[in-house]
Amino acid sequence: AALPAVSRLSHPARRLLPPLDHRLLGSICRAVNTGFCKAAEKGEGGGLDTYSGVLQLLKAELNNVVYSFTVFLAKKKSSQNLSVVSLSSEYRGLVKHTGGCHCGAIRFEVWASADLHVFNCNCSICTKKQNRHFIVPASRFKLLKGADNLTTYTFNTHRAQHTFCKTCGVQSFYTPRSNPDGYGIAPHCLDDGTVQTIVTEDINGKEWEKAVKEHKTIRDMSKP
Repeated sequence: AALPAVSRLSHPARRLLPPLDHRLLGSICRAVNTGFCKAAEKGEGGGLDTYSGVLQLLKAELNNVVYSFTVFLAKKKSSQNLSVVSLSSEYRGLVKHTGGCHCGAIRFEVWASADLHVFNCNCSICTKKQNRHFIVPASRFKLLKGADNLTTYTFNTHRAQHTFCKTCGVQSFYTPRSNPDGYGIAPHCLDDGTVQTIVTEDINGKEWEKAVKEHKTIRDMSKP
């Protein structure tokens, strides 16, 4: 007699499995069917040897299912916005933020905490353009597009590089005078979904040299 096809998992078996995508459940059912069909093709009887053979065949089929399930979980995890990097100690505990200017000509990504420490400077230029920013090392910032659409304004010591979009005029990031080895990123230019909290610290840019000299951590914020 033909062996019955397995169309669904029994209730007790379902309770042993985590919630699975319906495609993966289908793969498991197909693996069971394949095992019995191969056994039938070999003309095996109904004794212990038959079930031993079926189990061996199922083992090979289910190995493929396990591999597919592992790949499925990896892809599902990598698709989340709050991606945490665990391969490098420099990026551990950070999330990848993306952002850009208003017109979309400038796009970037930056690795930083989901809880941002933002500086609110009251120097002449920061006051006029409301330049609130958080600082990251240069190695954690990547310009994705728009390098040819950036222009730079400098003044006074010309150490700070105030880069902005030629089209819409928005400054989404710049190179601070306090941290020439890093970038100051505008939190209001980040895409939604990756920032959890923002703590704002006022800094007295009107007395810039004194403020930076007395600050205990600002210089280190651009160090990897």
